[in-house]
Order: sequence, then structure tokens, then C-alpha cells
Amino acid sequence: MNMLNSIPVEDEVKQWNEDNLAVMYKGIRSWGYNTTGIHFIGENGKISIPSSMTTEIIGPTISLYILGKENMITPKRYVFKP
Repeated sequence: MNMLNSIPVEDEVKQWNEDNLAVMYKGIRSWGYNTTGIHFIGENGKISIPSSMTTEIIGPTISLYILGKENMITPKRYVFKP
């Protein structure tokens, strides 16, 4: 819940201009080295974007996406990174 409270959900999804939003938490996930759509959330709730030098991205993840349009609209992934 702390992670979700740190995400400005309305601001993040308004650009999609869609009626239905999905939020998913499945625990610790591995995203490899692909930083597309990835944001880090620190212990203090601060959100940052991974650098191009980021190592493998693994951690508890919350995803925001449009159900059924994940291949057309890139989901936003928020990974806890202390």
C-alpha cells in the first residue's frame, strides 16, 4: 500500500485518455535490463527513472495499464528500489 500511495495514479494515466485502468501487484518481478515504462520508488516514496546504466531490474512491482491494450499502450511499472 505504501508503494501505491506514492504513485500519482491520476496524473500518470490521464495521457492515455482511457476509461478503464488496471492496477496489478504480483510481488517481486524481474524486468531484466529493459527500462521501458519502468520507474523506481525509493523508501521515502520518491519516484525516479532508471538510468541507462541500470543493472538487472528486480523487485516488488506495481503496474498501471489498460486491460487488453498492454501491447498498444506501454504499461507503467513501479519497482521498489531502496
